[in-house]
Amino acid sequence: MRISSCLRSAVMLFAASLPIVLRAQFQEPTSEELKMTSDPAAPGAAAVYLYYEEIDNDPLHYQSIYARIKVLTDKGKDLATVDLPYLRSEYKITNISGRTIHPDGTRQAGPLLLVRPRVLGSDARDVPGVMDGEARMYPIELGHPGVWTDSYDIRLPAGYTLDEAPDPVNLDLPFASYSSTVAAKGDVLHFEREYVVKQVDVPAAQAATFRELEDAIIDDEKGMAVLKKQ
Repeated sequence: MRISSCLRSAVMLFAASLPIVLRAQFQEPTSEELKMTSDPAAPGAAAVYLYYEEIDNDPLHYQSIYARIKVLTDKGKDLATVDLPYLRSEYKITNISGRTIHPDGTRQAGPLLLVRPRVLGSDARDVPGVMDGEARMYPIELGHPGVWTDSYDIRLPAGYTLDEAPDPVNLDLPFASYSSTVAAKGDVLHFEREYVVKQVDVPAAQAATFRELEDAIIDDEKGMAVLKKQ
């Protein structure tokens, strides 16, 4: 989730067997935080954490992550991202909430919200030189063949509907395939994706095709859904 000034993101990860939802309160920014344009503890930083809290509750089988981030420069808008690692087979995300506060204290600039449906994990591979178009002499290793799937449900904020979804992806290559879709079902934003590795190595001669796959995955993972207030 990206922000413009201050972000508070509270995320609850629960075992699938526990339908419990806990809601934490937003912390109000101080006047000093709103006026901040730099941080003496991090000279030149584009964005800094104002507060970060991670709570693990083993008896209740939940984890909450709470972050407040101050964006100090335009570049900081790209850096202000909260990552949420989790174990796919054991946990699911049941609640994500956040808000943006501008330096003048206003809470929202318009009726639209941006949500990244692919909130967790990444299938992108960083192969030095390949993504920069350099000549490749050796095959590119993809690991063992297999099929990886994800299915996420994000409950829409009250009063919002899906206005624009990221374009679906359906790429089928000799060595791998990747597909994803985003759709609204009632008050839930549903994300599905499938990544199939067909062979262990990609021949060096197909490096350009490999870049096509990686570009598609990266663009999909960064895609934003636009929510509009009714």
